[in-house]
Amino acid sequence: MKRTLFIFSDDFGELVLLRLLMYNQPVNATALMPEHMLPYITLPNVEKFAYRNADDLKRYIDDIMPEQILFFSAYILATNNLISTPEFYSLMDYLDEKKIEISTSDPFIRYYDQVDFDLQAKDFLSNARNAFKEIGERLAGYRHLYPIPVQPGSTPHQSFSNHFRKNTLKQAHDKKQWTFVMAMHDYRLLQFEGQLIYHKTVVPLFTSLANDYNISVNLVLPEEFYKILKRELKDVSGINYINYCSIDAFEDLIIQSDVMIYWNLFSASTLLCRLYNKPTVFLSKGHMETIFPGFLNYIRPSWFPEKEPGIMKINDSLIPDIIKKIEAEEAGTNEPMLFQPYFDLDSPLTVLNSMSLS
Repeated sequence: MKRTLFIFSDDFGELVLLRLLMYNQPVNATALMPEHMLPYITLPNVEKFAYRNADDLKRYIDDIMPEQILFFSAYILATNNLISTPEFYSLMDYLDEKKIEISTSDPFIRYYDQVDFDLQAKDFLSNARNAFKEIGERLAGYRHLYPIPVQPGSTPHQSFSNHFRKNTLKQAHDKKQWTFVMAMHDYRLLQFEGQLIYHKTVVPLFTSLANDYNISVNLVLPEEFYKILKRELKDVSGINYINYCSIDAFEDLIIQSDVMIYWNLFSASTLLCRLYNKPTVFLSKGHMETIFPGFLNYIRPSWFPEKEPGIMKINDSLIPDIIKKIEAEEAGTNEPMLFQPYFDLDSPLTVLNSMSLS
């Protein structure tokens, strides 16, 4: 395999893609990421280093001398303020001069090509759309990597999947385990839309699960949400607060859970739920649809080729509705709302050994 370097942003979902590319593969690679992301990756065939700025990135590139660089994702290095936009463009020019093959993941599947620049934009979401569209024009000539099938287009691209599962067995538990997963972007949007009281929507749900249904509640949520919930749920037992953890530990959590519940239809970690055929429920479309209205319709054939899962509302019937659907599936009645297919795409080795330049 070519000498490979991964460069990461600070998005947890991008680490899932590394797991899908490198898990149980007979190859080694190096990964650069912000220091706080280092504990999240424990793959034995990936050597990790922290970077603080664009100068660090160039220094590592000169030391490692990679033949190919895979950005996960080039689209959010600058938009997430890990390096400045001018530094990002300078870095890409630098790599082009060195004739290093470049690939990038692309969380928005080039949907930014479908929208126009809003030069008068002053609000956050319009500015974000402008930024993605501008960066998309700079990256259009590089290979784009996707963990889902995508429609042919003018941009070079390749889709991949990894069918290797962990050997971990689901343990017998006295209680059912329901795991809730929320990204920081979704938390902040929900709090903003809910006038900073979104926690009042979920506290009764978590309380009822623990007290009325004797279900263990695993919460994988942003730290600032924990601070509110720990105060509101201090008298409720059976609530497990799980800080953002390594991909390996999160995969174990999926295996041990009876159902996974998300606030984002397009969370990368739901691909692991598909891999383990784990029942998955969605409570919101998520921040990607908020940033790019219409994204769901655009990406539906790729993400949900058989049946869209639908959004379940948080109300008094949510818990019994989920239980009913799980029991129907266990009884042999197909419940497509809870399950999505895992994809059969190019192998990781095919991706890692393919040419990255257009």
